[in-house]
Amino acid sequence: MDFLTQIGPLALASRFRRLADRFAQDVALLYKELNIDFEPRWFPVFYLLSKSREPVGVVDIAKMLGISHPAVNQIAGEMIQEGLVEASKDASDKRRRLLALTDRARTMLPALQGTWDKIHQAVQGMLESTGVDVMSMLARLETLLEEEGVYGRFITEHGTEMPVTAGQPVQIVEYSPQYREAFKRLNLEWIEKYFQVESEDEKILNDPEGQILANGGAILFALVQDEPEQAEPSVVGTCALIKQQDGMFELAKMAVTEKARGRQIGKRLLAASIEKARQLQAGQLVLETNSQLTAAVNLYRKLGFVLVHEETVEHVSPYQRADTRMRLDL
Repeated sequence: MDFLTQIGPLALASRFRRLADRFAQDVALLYKELNIDFEPRWFPVFYLLSKSREPVGVVDIAKMLGISHPAVNQIAGEMIQEGLVEASKDASDKRRRLLALTDRARTMLPALQGTWDKIHQAVQGMLESTGVDVMSMLARLETLLEEEGVYGRFITEHGTEMPVTAGQPVQIVEYSPQYREAFKRLNLEWIEKYFQVESEDEKILNDPEGQILANGGAILFALVQDEPEQAEPSVVGTCALIKQQDGMFELAKMAVTEKARGRQIGKRLLAASIEKARQLQAGQLVLETNSQLTAAVNLYRKLGFVLVHEETVEHVSPYQRADTRMRLDL
């Protein structure tokens, strides 16, 4: 028995990744043996495009495959270089990028389809030999993850109150009107210290219900009971999720008061915000920050965000202070 098997459920993600890698390696070997110049990772996008008579939008492809917009762009970029896919702009919406198979790709379809049919038979036989309806089990597991991920189940079973320091638990809660002024106060505290308050800040901070919640977003708060005799816990941090489009949210207005720094509150707020984004069916989180806020940038990196170079995206920030853009594919 290998080590990952011994670990049990803790290694579930690693075992799925290992299985995926093994399948991909075997299929890549088949393509090579059959002299077919094709990569396994291209299959979902290529196959979807092969079934469409018209060009398909990148965002639409991401939705149909359940993967991120950047992931589709990366795969498409590789196939464009190989002459298998061509990109164009939607005549009615220049922001919308369309993809379609090239004539060269279409000529490869018969050989590819024949190979896929045989791969399907081989995999189907392998699944049937397990004596279990593996595909139904996978569908059920995906549904459970959508309904409540590992983070959500942990919080449900063990509570949201985790110790910050001895005797000082932190609780993550969602927006209610009583926290409206705290949302503004916490954000003005850091903005005024490092930068200037801009019109976009004022618009959001003065109307969080209309600018964030009404559009399908969310706002989280971190509460701490500093002293036992306090009637109400102190609001020491906040973070917002602003809906940009279906499947994409912006992580914004994240702030932790200075007196509560160094107590892992920012990390817990960020982790809770990521889980909330998943509950909101987000496939991607984006954020804007400033490179001089090194602690914040490092925190984002630790939780999986990567830098996005502005020359690779069509985006104009509403903030003068924003010189760094990051994303997290969920």
